[in-house]
Amino acid sequence: MAGHVLLVGGAPRVGKSSLAQHLLATDGIPWLPTDVLRTVLQRVLPELDAIDQPVDAALLAEAMYPHVEQAAEVCAEEADRFLIEGFELAPCYPARLRAALAGTEVRACFLGHGSFSIADLAGYRGRSRSTTAHLRRTWVRPPAGSGGAASGCGTSAARPGCPTSTWARSVSRPP
Repeated sequence: MAGHVLLVGGAPRVGKSSLAQHLLATDGIPWLPTDVLRTVLQRVLPELDAIDQPVDAALLAEAMYPHVEQAAEVCAEEADRFLIEGFELAPCYPARLRAALAGTEVRACFLGHGSFSIADLAGYRGRSRSTTAHLRRTWVRPPAGSGGAASGCGTSAARPGCPTSTWARSVSRPP
C-alpha cells in the first residue's frame, strides 16, 4: 500500500485546522491545508478566483478536485500517513480518490455545527480554553464497527450520489 490519506472537510470555522494540528502534535501526522493549495493555484489559474469570489462551494470543489488528487498522490508517496484539510473537500472526494489512487487507503471526516449562525461566525474570536480542552477529549474517530467513512453512507445535498459518512455528519464542535 502506498500510504494513508486522511481528509478532513467541513464549513469554515468548525475546527478542521485544530483537528489537523492536534493530530500532528499527538500522532506526528503531517498535513496540508487546502487554503495553501488554493492560494498557490490562484496565482497560476486566474479562473479559480472567479469561482472563489463569491464562493460557489460545489464549483470550487469540482475545480479543486484534480489538484487535491495530485496533492494526495504526492502525499501518499512521501509519508505513510498524511492529512489534507479544507472546506473545498466534498463528500464525494474519498470515493473518487480511492478509484484514482489504487493502493492508497483514503479515509474522511466532515465536521459541522449543529447550531451555528452567521452571528456566531461574525463573533468568532478564536478558540477558547474550554473549546481547546473539549477538542483534546473528543477529537474525531469513527465508532467501532462503523467501517470508517466508507460505510453507512447517505447522500450529499451538494452533489447527489456522493457518499458521506453518517458518523461524520453527527460530529459537531461547540460554538
